[in-house]
Amino acid sequence: AYVFRGNTLDTSSFFNLLTSNGYTVDLVPLSAILATDFSIYQLIMVADDTGSLDNWGLSGFTAAEVDKLTAPNIPIIGLGEGGYAFFGKLSLFIGWPHGWHGPEKKVERSPGAPVDFFAGVGPDPVSHYTSTVNSVGIFTKPAVPSDVTLVADEVPADDHTQVIFQGCRLLWGASGNPLLMTADGKQMFLNA
Repeated sequence: AYVFRGNTLDTSSFFNLLTSNGYTVDLVPLSAILATDFSIYQLIMVADDTGSLDNWGLSGFTAAEVDKLTAPNIPIIGLGEGGYAFFGKLSLFIGWPHGWHGPEKKVERSPGAPVDFFAGVGPDPVSHYTSTVNSVGIFTKPAVPSDVTLVADEVPADDHTQVIFQGCRLLWGASGNPLLMTADGKQMFLNA
């Protein structure tokens, strides 16, 4: 399930990338969350355009929408600002207010990153976008919770990670759509 607000270019480009690689994708607008049975899915993606900072969803949204997405207890990938805002509603380390924002187009493997995540991807630094895109990086110093796995650090590496797991939740911190991704970026995303 790809949950989105209304950005048709981002929505269609993610739909096209995923379906062209063998995935079945249902597009779910924010307004249809309460009417959707998310238990039938293997993965939920929360689009970049669904939120920013501590604001997630449409005006008037309540915790019921967040609960509807999390109740099936299946993996969720949060994209960019919307994913960051959504994970903040869950009070996760990978959500608002634990990050910063800035233009990025490269990442490098975090120490201890899952090897499979980078299968078929070139050496560090990895240019995952063709030009800089708005990105959220999660602060990783002085320490991260034990259920957090760092995947891809910002370049130059300091104390922010742009791709990060917490349990079965993944923040893909970049806000750019697949039309802006390099071949390595698309492969990283599909590996996720």
